[in-house]
Amino acid sequence: MVSTFSTPSDLSPPSKLLVIPLRFIGDGVLTIPMIAALRAHLPQARIDLFGPATLANLFEPSPLLDGVYTEPGPKAEAKAALADLLSSQRY
Repeated sequence: MVSTFSTPSDLSPPSKLLVIPLRFIGDGVLTIPMIAALRAHLPQARIDLFGPATLANLFEPSPLLDGVYTEPGPKAEAKAALADLLSSQRY
C-alpha cells in the first residue's frame, strides 16, 4: 500500500508564516527564540505575527518579523475586515 501523505522531504519550504502566540507578555517573550529559529531556517519566508496590541508593542521593532497584525476592537466590521485581510494573505 502506498502512502498518500506527504513527507517532509516532499514539501517545499513555506513562503509565508503567521505566528500566533498566546495572549500574555511572558508568552510573547518565550516565542522570540522560536521566531528567531524560523527566521534562521527560512530566511526568505515572510513571517508575520498576530496577537493583542500588548504583544504588538513587543514585536513591532523586531527585524525577525515582516509584519504585525493586532486584534481589532469589539466592532464586528473591524473583525470581518481583519479576517478578510488574513484570508487574502493565504498563510
